[in-house]
Amino acid sequence: KLAAVAKKASTKAAPQSLGVAYETSRAPSIVIGVDEAGRGPLAGPVTAGACALPATFSIDGITDSKQIKDEAERERLYEQITAPGSGVIWAVVSLDHTLIDELNILEATMEAMRRAVSDVRGQLAKAAKGKPSGEKSVVVAVDGNRVPKGIDQAPGVTAEAIVKGDSKILSIAAASILAKVTRDRAMHKFALVYPAYDFDIHKGYGTAKHVAAIFKHGPCPIHRRSFRPVKDMVAGMEDADADAETESKQRKRPGAAAKAGSVQASSKKARPPDEGSASTGDFESRTVAQLKERLKERELKFGGKKQELIDRLRSAGKN
Repeated sequence: KLAAVAKKASTKAAPQSLGVAYETSRAPSIVIGVDEAGRGPLAGPVTAGACALPATFSIDGITDSKQIKDEAERERLYEQITAPGSGVIWAVVSLDHTLIDELNILEATMEAMRRAVSDVRGQLAKAAKGKPSGEKSVVVAVDGNRVPKGIDQAPGVTAEAIVKGDSKILSIAAASILAKVTRDRAMHKFALVYPAYDFDIHKGYGTAKHVAAIFKHGPCPIHRRSFRPVKDMVAGMEDADADAETESKQRKRPGAAAKAGSVQASSKKARPPDEGSASTGDFESRTVAQLKERLKERELKFGGKKQELIDRLRSAGKN
């Protein structure tokens, strides 16, 4: 019985490779599969992968990257897909947290997809020069329920969105592996720069450990400020900094020194004003310890609501 359970688990853990039925059905057009990785995390870039597979393409194990739980296996497949002799024409584009905050995550994802597909189309056009058949028409197969605006505006290009396409269509599955591995590698590097957050483990997603690290250390530079829970925390930190600056200015007014001295005399725990308080926009230049101290002293937006914020951060990570 135990052997049967183990065999069943093993079968479930090893998803089957996808075939080329979709690509064959669109011939002689060339199919460019495109997928993304990193829409949900609280930190790091969003990455899009795009690729066109040759008719002779054959690599075992390629399927939706989310179904490939072993990171080493995803790395192996990535290396095979991108090997010079594979015949795959591919591109990967990452947009960082600043563009995500500027555009919003949906538009940033669509833009990354557009750029990746444009890169692959450029490579296809270059490869077609001098060939008797010339440049072939292109079908862009997009994972999901939305075609990025403008991705099919060029002559000879059509596009369609396929829900769960990364588990149905080989070119999309290969693109999902390209995007996933590229982004994971970036998060491993960020883990070396910001070791307190363990980005190499959760890749920026809102796990309990990640949420706890954000609350303990505050958000780091690659956290997405537009994502609501992190946005709330940053707003609280900015308010604390602005409050401290206002307090400092008030103490520097004529007659304020005597009043401040009176307050300090009545309480040994009162803190002296900061020297050269930074503006609200410069709150990140202050140490996390200073910001946390101010939040604690003034019991700003998060006074008595620590657990509520943690729950909201976790919820955002799951969604």
